[in-house]
Amino acid sequence: MEFIKVANPRTAVNTLQDRLLRELAAGKKVLWFLSGGSVIRAETAILATLRKSPGAKNLAIMLMDERYGRVGHADSNWAQLGLAGANFAGVAAIPVLMEPPRPLAQTADSYEAKVAAALAAADVSVGLFGLGEDGHTAGILPGSPATHQTDRLVVSYHTPQFDRITLTRTALQQVDAAYAFVFGPTKISALNRLRAGQEPFEQLPASLLATIPEAYIYNDQVGEPT
Repeated sequence: MEFIKVANPRTAVNTLQDRLLRELAAGKKVLWFLSGGSVIRAETAILATLRKSPGAKNLAIMLMDERYGRVGHADSNWAQLGLAGANFAGVAAIPVLMEPPRPLAQTADSYEAKVAAALAAADVSVGLFGLGEDGHTAGILPGSPATHQTDRLVVSYHTPQFDRITLTRTALQQVDAAYAFVFGPTKISALNRLRAGQEPFEQLPASLLATIPEAYIYNDQVGEPT
């Protein structure tokens, strides 16, 4: 796990974009896992460039986590990507939520099957991670049922704010390369905790990044500057 300090977030965006373009140019089937929240704008910009690549037909896109509800509901990560201008034409885009709506557990089961198939079909998988101020990543909140799930790729659970569907640690550890974009002064505590590496996964879910073969933490707070 490498912490890379950059003054401009655009450096991180360009680095991930170039990696994905190289993999596609090499003729590989690429699976790109997206996050919600603060990285949506970066994902939308990268996608616009990838769609122009001759290898775009080999790109599959899935979410790491989603807020459960009807397709297009206001808190949906997928819907927020659309509102930010994401255009999935020409790539294989696989949303979590289904129409007509299915119950929470059934939706998670269906998505798990899609994740398993996508991982099996991919030559390389890349994830764009976020890091919450509380140390969460994807939809895995500290102390949540998602931190205790070891035999599934996808889990669903209730929280006071959202019903969540998220990839588990078991699934995310199958990602070949992780890129985390963590910018702003509010993230310094979580960054320092992650860098210290002293807390268990249940308390600091983002610690799973240390178990991924390639993990790059781009930020403006800690690490060696580029």
